[in-house]
Amino acid sequence: MKGHDSNKVVLNGGLGNQLFQIACGLYYSVDKKVLADGNKGLPNLNSENRVILESLDFPGKEIAFTERQEMPLQRQLFRILLVAGIKSTASRNLDFIVKHFTRLTRFLGLIGVSQVIVGRGVGYTPGIKGTHRSIAIGYFQTFRYASDHAVFKILKASRPKRVGVELQKNLKLAEQSLPIIVHIRLGDYLLEPNFGILPPSYFLEGISLLREKLPNNPIWVFSDDVGQAKKYFQGEALGEIIWIPNVDGDPVSTLELMKHGSGYVISNSTYSWWAAFLRSDPKAKVVAPSPWFKVGGTPDSLLPDSWVLLNPWPRN
Repeated sequence: MKGHDSNKVVLNGGLGNQLFQIACGLYYSVDKKVLADGNKGLPNLNSENRVILESLDFPGKEIAFTERQEMPLQRQLFRILLVAGIKSTASRNLDFIVKHFTRLTRFLGLIGVSQVIVGRGVGYTPGIKGTHRSIAIGYFQTFRYASDHAVFKILKASRPKRVGVELQKNLKLAEQSLPIIVHIRLGDYLLEPNFGILPPSYFLEGISLLREKLPNNPIWVFSDDVGQAKKYFQGEALGEIIWIPNVDGDPVSTLELMKHGSGYVISNSTYSWWAAFLRSDPKAKVVAPSPWFKVGGTPDSLLPDSWVLLNPWPRN
């Protein structure tokens, strides 16, 4: 895949966000090939100083990655474009910004593309169509791009490049015990009041729904703060609970293990969204919060129709 004539997508955020962005990039690329650009955004990196998405192995040659370079000016300009897309409520305003952004960057010789695609809001942006040598930037948090048959096939086949001892052991255990997967996202969400920390009542109600068909399955709780998460279930008779902070110290390995559940109660996190969406058993029931955010509602077309939705936020 030649970098100068490939369709591109700019990567931002953690593993979950990067998966949404690569899904959009694959979707809008006619030949289903895309170059993931980690230089123009602010993506989370792995231990090798590469974008975290590169810790996944994607069979085939559909996805390639740019070499890491410091591009502060391009990064700043694309950040402005990203924020404009999120905040824009008027299509004409955003079109005006994109038009002049493209002219400016071409004049400065910063990008050599024929089209700039910007996500409107955080979720689904309808009508995305790429031309030769396009670049897309946005969060693109929606099931619609990833549900495309060709895109889903590529993402479903992805696996960690490195499979550690802990992951191997737990995958075998998951195959035998068919756990209910629960994800309690705390950590950085404590600093994001608009996102909202899901209350214990949401998880208890979700587990109760799954227990109707899975009365004896163990519960595996994944959390970035296990100590705090344990307080959620104090005094509750929920059966066997296994607490998992991470697997092999690697978010990619942890996500891989989370795919192997018999039922899901996810957080308002793109991380557990992908664990549920790419689950090994497509018949496993998924419980998700809706509204997704405490302030701001749910990104457009984020939650598939087949998922069970619970309102987690206390009514005033």
